[in-house]
Amino acid sequence: MILPFFLLFLGVFAQNETTTEAPDPIYSDARCLPECIFESNIIETRSIEYFPQNCTTVCAPHGLHISISTDYTEKQLIDILKNMKHVIGNLYVSRSKYKSCKMLENLETVDCYNYGSFWIEMNNQMTEVGMPKLTNVSCRVWISNTNMTRMNLPNMMLVKSPVVNYSTIDVEIY
Repeated sequence: MILPFFLLFLGVFAQNETTTEAPDPIYSDARCLPECIFESNIIETRSIEYFPQNCTTVCAPHGLHISISTDYTEKQLIDILKNMKHVIGNLYVSRSKYKSCKMLENLETVDCYNYGSFWIEMNNQMTEVGMPKLTNVSCRVWISNTNMTRMNLPNMMLVKSPVVNYSTIDVEIY
């Protein structure tokens, strides 16, 4: 008789327990419309049906990845990403086959809530970043490509995110 009572008490206690982990700020960010949240992470044929191609602001709680798994040509990616002007969440261009980030040429802002990552790395064929419209970046920026000869980020500025009150933003270029 005591064991069932103890299990019931333990079950009630466990249900009332609260966690201290904060939810991802993307889900409470007023800029993130539900139809503009990309719940996948890699842009590829298996996930493209979930990518919000008509949104100017794309929210990516798991990050937005253009990588070796991205199976589109640069021309196809330009068309897929043509409306995207703002990314909220991490942005990674890593181990891709592209010579530049021309597919992101319309991108104006990236907001990683001051602590996330904007990485362009290990793209052996990339010779230029090529994002002339990119202005505000609220992320830790890391650019590392061995064959890079030109950045072409003339307007990029590190700014604090308007949504959070903590900050870790910096730039590393290798």
